[in-house]
Amino acid sequence: MRLRRRVLLLAALVITALVAGTAEAANKVFRLADAAQVRNITVVMNNTDVLMFEETIGSYAVGDPEIADVLPIRGKEAYLQGKKLGTTNLTVMSADGVRRAVFNVEVTLNVRGIAKTIKRVEPDADISITTSNGRVILAGSVPNAPAAARILEIVSKFIDSPEDVINAMTV
Repeated sequence: MRLRRRVLLLAALVITALVAGTAEAANKVFRLADAAQVRNITVVMNNTDVLMFEETIGSYAVGDPEIADVLPIRGKEAYLQGKKLGTTNLTVMSADGVRRAVFNVEVTLNVRGIAKTIKRVEPDADISITTSNGRVILAGSVPNAPAAARILEIVSKFIDSPEDVINAMTV
């Protein structure tokens, strides 16, 4: 019975995160025309955001394609895909080779979806979830040590390594 409960919990967690992440990505569009400043973009891991430009783009260069990648749609639009937690950069060049935009790209988890799942599993927990440089930060208070362990178990399903979690929760 306990195993069945854990399986159902993990299934609910995955479905919540995927649905919420898709809804976030569908509403996020960037319109850019000025390359004078470096812009910051956050994209959810395993999701895409649409980049829109005012002129036809010739090429894209991603600093670390294991973290994020660009998939051209048509001349003025491209998908920015979050592949792995972390940060990288993206340079966009016009068709005539002029740099049009530079971005700092951070790939994060769908923290809203994970937070909703944690709230369902541990309603008395008062925690925040953030990401920074490929790490997940859990902060706030939990009612007891088993609740903290359950929260860590949920978060561990979304990361590559337990060392990537910074546990700042208090009991």
